[in-house]
Amino acid sequence: MIFEKAKQMDKEDPLYKFQNYFLKPKNLVYLDGNSLGLLPKNTKSILDDVVNIEWGQDLIGSWNSKWLPLNDRVEKKLAEIINAQAGEVFVGDSTSINLYKIAKALVYSKLYSNNLISDTLNFPSDRYILAGIADYDPGIYYHEIDYQNNVEAEVEKIESKIISCAGVYCLSLSTYLAAYLYPIKRLNQFAKKNGSVIVWDLSHAIGSIEIDVNEQEILAAVGCTYKHLNGGPGSPGFLYVNQELNDSLATPIQGWFGHKNTFKFSDSYQKGEGSNQYKVGTPNILSLAALEPGLDITLEASMSSIRKKCLIMGDFIQEYLSQELNDLGVQIIGPLSPEKRGGHITIKHQESWRICKCLQMNDNIKIVTDFRPDSLLRVALTPLYTSYGELALFLAELKQILESKKYLELDDSKPVVT
Repeated sequence: MIFEKAKQMDKEDPLYKFQNYFLKPKNLVYLDGNSLGLLPKNTKSILDDVVNIEWGQDLIGSWNSKWLPLNDRVEKKLAEIINAQAGEVFVGDSTSINLYKIAKALVYSKLYSNNLISDTLNFPSDRYILAGIADYDPGIYYHEIDYQNNVEAEVEKIESKIISCAGVYCLSLSTYLAAYLYPIKRLNQFAKKNGSVIVWDLSHAIGSIEIDVNEQEILAAVGCTYKHLNGGPGSPGFLYVNQELNDSLATPIQGWFGHKNTFKFSDSYQKGEGSNQYKVGTPNILSLAALEPGLDITLEASMSSIRKKCLIMGDFIQEYLSQELNDLGVQIIGPLSPEKRGGHITIKHQESWRICKCLQMNDNIKIVTDFRPDSLLRVALTPLYTSYGELALFLAELKQILESKKYLELDDSKPVVT
């Protein structure tokens, strides 16, 4: 029954053709795109040209003819995805480095108090960065908001904290464990009204959720590009700062590419205009080139279409789990309502790790999902390259594993990357 339903849904899927834009290994169902997206087919030929011709033949001449324009072009395309101005977006460095830059710039601006605040749903690295800033600067203080269930945020608790502890907040728009979506516009308005600002980490959101920095009143954000944007392992992070706010900020890392006149080699630093000030060193050309095809595909498909399918995929999985697997020790962790759900679904089972291993050991087809300690299995909702038929294969195989308890035959050893 589920396969017949999936077949019909694939026939009616307006995004079905985009699967052909990616390199999809045979006999593999890949449901881990919320950690690392698939390889766009065009990326290979583009990198061949960059390496063999632009670097191999044209060498330093490629900076003016190819590489500097590439940096600007990628920033414009990413800005278009979040409806920002090109001068408000910097693409480069990592999410963590960009968070360090913007968090410190905001505190040092004196526009906000010297408090840095996050919550326990945020990605650990973000919390490390903020705590580290406070550790090395006795004039800055770090605070954390904790919740009872640690799956969904208590919005009233955040608002109460903003009232009692104004400052620079950092939250993940879509949380990494349960894909919980914050009411972003409500919190931005509340923060602004009460003398605070929120830096949003868009890493698990961009490419799966419609983001409009103007409509949602986002003043600052950071994120990565190797998940739903399919930029490749270690692809550049990005930083967004509203232009009006940016005029009042100064980056704490004054690098030569962030200088107003990069190649003048002045003895004194002058910050670049707009988001250019957040550039530090030489752009990573190979990574920027590899990122562009993923941005092009996203723009061609449109975020509205991607988000629409993302929601349908989530409902498809949730319906089957509730009807077929409810009595097999499986529980969905995180929001069930679509408006609160991001780009993946998290399933809890005490044997999640060994179930993940079982899914990859099928004789006919390998199914790759994602494990997070101690008992969570994450399933990516990646509309550009995942079919409903593939979701049906995963669900049917999951049911067979749970019913047979095949996972008990495996040991519990784990690799470094799970």
